[in-house]
Amino acid sequence: MKTAATLILLLLGLGAMAQEKPRQRGQKHPELEKLSPEQRADLQSKRMALMLDLNTDQQQEVASVLEKHFAERKPMQGKAPARRDSLAQSAEARYANMSRRLDRQLAVQQEMKKILSEKQFEKWLDHRAEARRQHGRKGSGHRQRRG
Repeated sequence: MKTAATLILLLLGLGAMAQEKPRQRGQKHPELEKLSPEQRADLQSKRMALMLDLNTDQQQEVASVLEKHFAERKPMQGKAPARRDSLAQSAEARYANMSRRLDRQLAVQQEMKKILSEKQFEKWLDHRAEARRQHGRKGSGHRQRRG
């Protein structure tokens, strides 16, 4: 009886260990990493066209802005340091990286403001804010703040 119970527990434990691990924060979709900046921009502009009811001219302009944005991001994707390494960076290096990232975000936002109507732009901003909130919630249940 004891051996049967031990065997069952062992099999259950091995079954649980064999399950696929969920993606951790910061890991991208592997299928999206294989796409070119043009393909990513095309897909994203189509999603935005559905969400914001863009006309064809707006969709083409958005696609070109996103293509430029994704092309700028592509070389940096493989070079992202691990979290521990980024904490070890000097304050100047962290400031420079954050400043560049924010400058790129501001440039994309200004381009979108030119392309989209006021109502569409507000909806786009709301969607981005909600996506950031959702991204921040993933996996945050077990993390504790260091202070």
